[in-house]
Amino acid sequence: MIYGIIGIVLVYILLVFVISRLVLPFYGFRKAPPSPLPDAIKIKVEELAAQSSDQLDFARKLYAFIRSGWGAARTKTIINLPLAFRKNLTAIWNQPGYAHCHTINHLYYSMLCASRWFDPGDVRIRYSFFNGVAHQYLQIRINGRWLDVDPSVTYLPLNFGERVRWFG
Repeated sequence: MIYGIIGIVLVYILLVFVISRLVLPFYGFRKAPPSPLPDAIKIKVEELAAQSSDQLDFARKLYAFIRSGWGAARTKTIINLPLAFRKNLTAIWNQPGYAHCHTINHLYYSMLCASRWFDPGDVRIRYSFFNGVAHQYLQIRINGRWLDVDPSVTYLPLNFGERVRWFG
């Protein structure tokens, strides 16, 4: 009996923390480069950059913008599983609403790196265990300090600089 439970737990861990990182785009063991941005997204990056006074201001404005258009939800992670395989930023941009954490984070990361304020070395991809599944969030370097940024969990009132913890 106990070996059966241990076996189930090990298979679950293998699926959630290893297999998913091998098959889902932007969720792997290596950081994907920022994606080239379509013109519509470049225009938004330029608009937000023009309104920003510095790196922190731009990152906050972009965070608020991303959270206003895309978000993840507890139950929709499994129900909308096919959306987890999206790679085309134009399609993601043209379909706001639900998206998986790694999709939203890749959009945020690509937009950060397209601005004059950030480059890929200023962004780290991190993972945590959240609500029983692997969850991706970002860390961004601002003035030499790393800040947690979790734009995907819009159903929780996360402020810029915070990330989800175990349950939510």
